[in-house]
Amino acid sequence: MKRKLDLPPYKVIYHGNYLPVRYTHEEASKKLRELYGIPENKRIILNVANAQPRKDLPRLRRIKEKLGDDYFLITVGKDNVYGDKSIGTITDDSLSMLYAGSDVYLSTSLEEGFELPLVEAAAHGLPAVVTDIPIHWELGKQLKLFPYDGDEEAVERIKEAQEVRVTLPDYFRVERVLKEHEEVFRKVFVN
Repeated sequence: MKRKLDLPPYKVIYHGNYLPVRYTHEEASKKLRELYGIPENKRIILNVANAQPRKDLPRLRRIKEKLGDDYFLITVGKDNVYGDKSIGTITDDSLSMLYAGSDVYLSTSLEEGFELPLVEAAAHGLPAVVTDIPIHWELGKQLKLFPYDGDEEAVERIKEAQEVRVTLPDYFRVERVLKEHEEVFRKVFVN
């Protein structure tokens, strides 16, 4: 027996932030600086990505060189070796500390399906400087992002973004994600 479901032709349910926020910016920044020997006068830039051509990770180093010695770049992910400090796979607690203690998140992606680190960064108050690509336009409807086209513009955006902390919109909270999934499941399986 066929039944008609009252559903749109498709529904995109964006991820929420599942990474627990465990640190304030001040305490995490202090721990990061002690752990990695980062001087107080340097701003910390973070990138979380596994090495894939679409991530354009060599661009991280080019942008960092244009910024000069006032910045310290930390990269996290498999074969992401472009930072002043490069870390492979880490625990959620360590990742939370990195997001909370950094001053700016930097994405160099050429294309993405959904860039979860942008949501995780916002949950930790970290402003994100991002490439000007379609998924960032979409996420920018909900998140405060700082888009750039070229490396010089990335430098300008980093200097602008480092002066703010952001908040995670309710749209990316886990409660909303779970509620939307429940609504779809009820329409499909209960009706």
